[in-house]
Amino acid sequence: MNHPQPPPEVAEVAAAMRENAVACGLGERAVWVYFYTEVPSRPEWHVCDNFECGMGSLIYYGGAWYRRSMYLAEDDPIAGGQAGAIEAARHTFRTVIPR
Repeated sequence: MNHPQPPPEVAEVAAAMRENAVACGLGERAVWVYFYTEVPSRPEWHVCDNFECGMGSLIYYGGAWYRRSMYLAEDDPIAGGQAGAIEAARHTFRTVIPR
């Protein structure tokens, strides 16, 4: 499948999450970025852990960032826009795997 390159907003959040993964001793491959098109009217970019655990799924669509609840399958808006998403990405793995 031919996926587009992530927009700068997504690349920036992914970089912050990768830095967080490396700081926690996990390595860059702990972060997965993918383009989700199951809902054609709302294509989404997902930046998340690569363990299928849903530790920190950050979703970008419609110009805004959301955190997806792994239990409720609902999206909660991330306060602070891009800066808020970067901050959330910087704490993804620390909240689950303390140093």
